[in-house]
Amino acid sequence: MNDWLDDELDRINKDNNATSTQATRQQEIALQCDTLWRDLRSSIEEDVRRMNASPEIRSKVGDVTFNGTNTQIMLVDKLVFPAVHITINREYTSISVERVIIRNGGSVENAKQDRESERLHCDLDHSGNVCYRTEGGDWLRAKEASGYILRPILRVR
Repeated sequence: MNDWLDDELDRINKDNNATSTQATRQQEIALQCDTLWRDLRSSIEEDVRRMNASPEIRSKVGDVTFNGTNTQIMLVDKLVFPAVHITINREYTSISVERVIIRNGGSVENAKQDRESERLHCDLDHSGNVCYRTEGGDWLRAKEASGYILRPILRVR
């Protein structure tokens, strides 16, 4: 005959197993997140190089610059108006992406700016591979995340 203490012991054991499983999952994500960040840096740098090498894209948006001197932050800038400044910050198991779009010239104080920011979380997909997950639930590998982050440069009006 089960009594309430047996039920509570079962619940405690299940909670402990779930906590242990979640901790193991977070450790795996953190380990793979480093590699995903490096792959993202390479993809963004390569995509910026390819944008600058394309005459069609350069005639539309001008030069696009990549600054990756800080290993935890990437900066991508399109200086021709409307200008786009993208900052990508690495966090423990996520990245934050901030886009600032400046639609008119003049001083920075008088410029019309649109800001948007979001966080892409490192998570394991159904196959156990680490990917970035958007707030909308989309799964992005490094190359796809690069396109997702940089695409507004080509679409801003």
